[in-house]
Amino acid sequence: AAYRFLSGLELIKGVSFGPIADLGAADGLIAIAGVHINLLPIIMTAVNLVSCIIFTKGATPKTKIQLYVMAVFFLFFLYTSPAGLVFYWTLNNIFSLIKTIFYKLKHPGRVLKILAAVAGAALLALGLVRYSFSERPVVKAALLLLGAALMLPLIVGLIRTKKPAAGKHAAKPNAKIFFGCAAFLALFIGGYIPASVISSSAQEFVNVQMYYSP
Repeated sequence: AAYRFLSGLELIKGVSFGPIADLGAADGLIAIAGVHINLLPIIMTAVNLVSCIIFTKGATPKTKIQLYVMAVFFLFFLYTSPAGLVFYWTLNNIFSLIKTIFYKLKHPGRVLKILAAVAGAALLALGLVRYSFSERPVVKAALLLLGAALMLPLIVGLIRTKKPAAGKHAAKPNAKIFFGCAAFLALFIGGYIPASVISSSAQEFVNVQMYYSP
């Protein structure tokens, strides 16, 4: 269904996306001596081959050969297809590969929390360094809030982790750390961000018709 829909979709013809000049035609991202090579089908095939290696671990040689042949077949079948179709197919394969890797991990939830915390820290750094409340307050506040929200699951998970005690019973969670982090997030989200927004443009929060000095 996706192949038929995206192959003849008029909306993507002539539309550029990043380095791709036209989503409705073959990408031709690599040019060597006047010859254009379509890079997206090669990336898609590489992702398919990695998926085959993971999926066929412990499988019979016949099953491995079938999957490898299918991956190479799709390289030639989709090589001249529109870049929008191949891009969609590649993203779908990458998502399936990541999902499979997560399922094979011993603690997928912990890995997901760590990745979310790293992304949250990057958003916090971007919001603090790149944008200012005087120029783009909404963007800065959104980045800070989203970054704090992404880091929160890992913080809560670390707080809830029970450390083994010297005796038979595990130590109780440290309530001081939990409430301290909660108070910090409350002050940061409810105090620092609104105060920075107001201080960046105080005249927007003043009613000039009913102005009086405190």
